[in-house]
This record gives sequence, structure tokens and C-alpha cells, in this order.
Amino acid sequence: MEIITRAEAKEKGLKRYFTGKPCKHGHISERMVNNGGCLECDRLRKSTCEYDNYKKMYRKKYHNQNRDTLIEKSKRYRNENLEKCKESEKKYREDNPDKVRLINKKKYEKNKINVLKKQKEYYEKNKTIILERNKHYRKTPIGKASRKNSHIKRRLSKKEGDVTTEQLLILQKTQTHCYWCGNPLKNKASHVDHYIPLSKGGKHTISNLVMACASCNLSKGAKMPEEFANSRGKLL
Repeated sequence: MEIITRAEAKEKGLKRYFTGKPCKHGHISERMVNNGGCLECDRLRKSTCEYDNYKKMYRKKYHNQNRDTLIEKSKRYRNENLEKCKESEKKYREDNPDKVRLINKKKYEKNKINVLKKQKEYYEKNKTIILERNKHYRKTPIGKASRKNSHIKRRLSKKEGDVTTEQLLILQKTQTHCYWCGNPLKNKASHVDHYIPLSKGGKHTISNLVMACASCNLSKGAKMPEEFANSRGKLL
């Protein structure tokens, strides 16, 4: 085997070269031109767990040092191969539903404030379109079935409660203002609202009922009380 230096190997355009001298670990083998490393050391390192940790550490360090460049490169690739990326992402979601659900949940918890803000801005900007789309959806077979299913679930949840008609009458007489906005309910359509929604584990008990105006009750929907109160600038 020809003995040459690294500089000579670079001039000849070689990827490997042989010096005839042992490396610091005593291996007499070829070296790599790109970093001067011993091929035998590299082979042994790759066959151990140490290499896996080294590879993870190196990738993390490289990513941190070139984060902006990598993000820009990723965006450019996605724009150039949009259909291919969408198909790949769709297949991944279908093959890993639990993993995707967990990732989305963590992402939502991490950016909850920004997500809710964007959702609110989008709703205000496209309110007419969204309402029209929901109205159309409720008329479709799947929309009708979904609505009926939700109604049945609510009826089953209410059956577990112990609210009597007398208790509801007392509640309506004693709570004359909307629990959420404070506006008087006199001469307005009043709704009986579940403080903790039935869909979130709330019970149909008198302690979980409050009086609300139609606007607040419909806006609250299935939101938890703290979430809805914060969206209205109110602290509980």
C-alpha cells in the first residue's frame, strides 16, 4: 500500500490515505482525508453505544449552531415538494395516530396562549364563513348524526344528575344577572349553564349550574370556566 501524506491525498482527490504510522490507539490502518481520522477507530466507535451517544450529541450541537439555516432549508424543500410532503405527512399520521396526538397535545400546552389568540382572531375575521359552514354541515347526514349523538350523550349525562324542577326555579329567581358578564337577565333570554361542561366531566347537579345570558352560554360552549373567564378578561 502506497504511503502518502494527507496533503498529497487531497491533491490527488483521494478519500483515504495510508501513512504507515499507528494512530493514538495503535491501529495501523488507512486514514480519512476529510478529518484525518483512523478508519479502524471509526469502525470500532460505530459498533458501540458510545457512537450512538456521540452521534446524538453531534447532531444536537450541529442543529443548534445552524438552526436558522436548517429551518430555511426545510421550508424551501417543503415549498418545492409540497405534494410529496403532504402525502408523507398524511401517511405518518395514519400510521402513528397516538404519537401524533401526543405531539399535538404537548405543542398545544406549550403554546396555549398563542393558539387561543390565533383561533380567536381567525374566528373574528372569518365569522360569517364559519357560521355558514357550520350551518351547512349540520344539514348533512354526518352532521345530523353527530348532533343527535351529542344530544343523546348529554341526556345520559343529565340522567346521572339530581337537579329538581324546584331547584331550577329557585336558581332562576336568585341569579338575576349573567354569571359571566354580569348583565341583568331580566327581559333577556336566560340559559342554564353547566359551570364545568358535561363533556369535561361536569355533573348535572345544582352546585354545577349557573345562570347565563344566551351570548355567554353559546360562546362558552364546552370551554372550562377558567379558560372562558380569561378570554373575557375575568379572573376566577
